[in-house]
Amino acid sequence: HGVAIKRSQVRILRLLDAQKDKTLSLYQGPQGLATLRMLMMQQEHLGRDASSGVVSGGGGGSRKKGKKGDSVSEEPAPEVEDGVRNVHSRLDSKVLYYLYTLRMFTASCAGNNHVTESMCARMFPLQRATELITATWCTPGVKVAVLEFVLEGHLMVEHRAEG
Repeated sequence: HGVAIKRSQVRILRLLDAQKDKTLSLYQGPQGLATLRMLMMQQEHLGRDASSGVVSGGGGGSRKKGKKGDSVSEEPAPEVEDGVRNVHSRLDSKVLYYLYTLRMFTASCAGNNHVTESMCARMFPLQRATELITATWCTPGVKVAVLEFVLEGHLMVEHRAEG
């Protein structure tokens, strides 16, 4: 099973990398970072708390009056896991895609697959991770995903190489 999983990981990463202008545009150089910043800043203007990535306001979804004055829920309240890892809080779909691909990179680096580790480190270099972790506009949910990737994709790789 382990060999098949490693091959699948390599195949998926190669497909993403081959079409990176379409699939990984937010990972591409200064323009990708600028676009990611713009998307996250737009969330702030749409009533989201930029420091947490969570929809601001009360805990419930929006409500409207029904036929006889009953309160009817128009949309569900956002899921809240722990405030920081809350990725289902109506993030922009491109930011959510960025977050999930970063988590996929992290999972691909787990274990001992040197090919996927080097591919992921090339697609998401340590310099980019540092820029995001120190950016005031970057949400904690994205920062946590970045830190998880740094741990698995850069630090654990070095640790496994030394051991």
